[in-house]
Amino acid sequence: IAEWNTARIARGAHPLTVHINCVEEQLVDLGFPDVVAALLTHYGVDPSWVMLEVSEETAMDRIPRGTPTLQALRSLGVRFSLDDFGFGNSSLTMLRELGEVSELKLDKSIVDDIAKNATRDEYGRLRPELGSDGDVVDAILGFARRRGITIVAEGIEQPEQWEVLKHLGVTLFQGYLFNRPLPAEHATQLAIPEQVLTLN
Repeated sequence: IAEWNTARIARGAHPLTVHINCVEEQLVDLGFPDVVAALLTHYGVDPSWVMLEVSEETAMDRIPRGTPTLQALRSLGVRFSLDDFGFGNSSLTMLRELGEVSELKLDKSIVDDIAKNATRDEYGRLRPELGSDGDVVDAILGFARRRGITIVAEGIEQPEQWEVLKHLGVTLFQGYLFNRPLPAEHATQLAIPEQVLTLN
């Protein structure tokens, strides 16, 4: 990632962010931040290029004991992403307990039926049905914007899902519509050039 981003920044491109899944044991291990700090230094990686992903379920279960570890990791400059958001029985107020979060990844369960019974408005834009998960996404987006949190929609498999979410205001997407999981060598080839994907 250090090599890729050095090349990208030299060309005026945005640096990439590497996402790393964290498990429960790491969130309660007070030595984990030291491991992360050592790896950042060893590989010359800017901490802001690292996003540690914590699942909503893990965050809810481990916040009380994991908070000191999270605080120590934040002090390093790494960022946090809350994965599978909307899957469990959490509320938006749960984010205040977790602290500063840079990104929320909407769970696939919210996305699956987002385009069901969607209709086009007078401008040809695909709009979700009233009372659908579109209302949930709209509420989450409003909350996120006020706090400077980025929203990512996971599990995008159909162009209609992408279109509805785009018009709701989501700007980052993940799913088979864009690409399947790639072997390391193929992912490396995509990391250096700027790739622009156009969906008609």
